[in-house]
Amino acid sequence: MNITDRAGRALAGGDEAEATAALAEIRAEDFAISAKLAGLDRSKSWTEEEVVSAPGFHASVFLVPAGAVLPLHDHPGMTVLLRTLAGRFAIRSYDWVEEGLARIAAERTVTAADLPEILRPDQGNLHRIQALEDGAFLDLFAPYYSEEEGRPCTYYLEAGTVEREGETLVRLTPCTEEEALARSGRAASGASA
Repeated sequence: MNITDRAGRALAGGDEAEATAALAEIRAEDFAISAKLAGLDRSKSWTEEEVVSAPGFHASVFLVPAGAVLPLHDHPGMTVLLRTLAGRFAIRSYDWVEEGLARIAAERTVTAADLPEILRPDQGNLHRIQALEDGAFLDLFAPYYSEEEGRPCTYYLEAGTVEREGETLVRLTPCTEEEALARSGRAASGASA
């Protein structure tokens, strides 16, 4: 069993610690990332390559050119581990406060030297990712997106802020992938993240 499969089975089984430890072992060389980044299609915001899809989990590698953005989107009812393989990414995560309002949960820059990022169903579940240089990351989802099972990928636009009890909250409005990408200045990729 390969590392990605081992991590996926662990995450699907609820063992987040084992999944994180397994993903921490993964390196860019395991996916020939240097060669893939050298041939990167810069007309797209990102390219997604499926690594494994099995009952209960899914893993994909995302190749992202410098300056490109994966717009703000959610992972409903999912736990997601994001393992940076190459490059640097600026990630802004949000937590829902109530429908339409979220708080910024974290803003950070990640590299291959960092441990995998964890998005839980109720913590950091919405995020925006910007490539600060050409890069690649692996996302491990448990479970994966499914329209039929009530887990569609929804994109959002920031529509201002609201002050509530001394806290600044961000108003988020659902939008299409194309609208979200247009705001980021890129053409649609045809892939979900």
